[in-house]
Amino acid sequence: MINRLLAAALVLAAGTVARGDEGMWLLTAPPTAAVKYAYGIDITPDWLLKMQRAAVRFQTGGSGSIVSAKGLVMTNHHVGSDMLLKLSTQANNLLKDGFIVRTNDAELKCPDLELNVLWEIKDVTADVFAAVKPGMSAAEAGKARRMAIAHIESSVGDSTKDFNALNGEVVGLIFDGNLHSLVANVAYDGRTNRAVAVDVRGMAEAFKTVYNATELLTELGVACGESGKSK
Repeated sequence: MINRLLAAALVLAAGTVARGDEGMWLLTAPPTAAVKYAYGIDITPDWLLKMQRAAVRFQTGGSGSIVSAKGLVMTNHHVGSDMLLKLSTQANNLLKDGFIVRTNDAELKCPDLELNVLWEIKDVTADVFAAVKPGMSAAEAGKARRMAIAHIESSVGDSTKDFNALNGEVVGLIFDGNLHSLVANVAYDGRTNRAVAVDVRGMAEAFKTVYNATELLTELGVACGESGKSK
């Protein structure tokens, strides 16, 4: 799969209101009963897996989502800004002016960008805390946990025939580090990643018509006409 980076803004529909309900929850521990009771909707394991494997972490910082079977990744403009600057030339400022490709041949190779797809999640809390023995000092317990985490992470294979790389990372997600998950990421590097489009018009339109934040657009250097679309 070739990951194609679409650096864009989230377009908000005027007149709609976002409302928090169940808050943030883990993909491995969704509030299925509450959602079923409130909305009559079944959150299935297949749907959760699809959402999980659409989650992308950028090596440069930030996140995105896979939005097509061909590997198109959508993210916020600022997340792709570092790569856009690298791909820009004196005559063609992609960060400022944006661009869109019409054919695969016109896609811009991202030489040193790594994208990590959230492929697997496994609860390893018991394995981490099993390393701590009675009578250990705080320093000894911390060292034992770190060694256990290193061992768990090393158990994930470096590569497979299907993917560029498969790497593991133990994340102490929440609850003051009392819950540990091993996340296995499929890593796509500069051999496969391409930039295909940049467009700030959606963000500019939302800032002007939804948030009435034209001063912020001016500060960001985005010029808007009467229509609210960026120039």
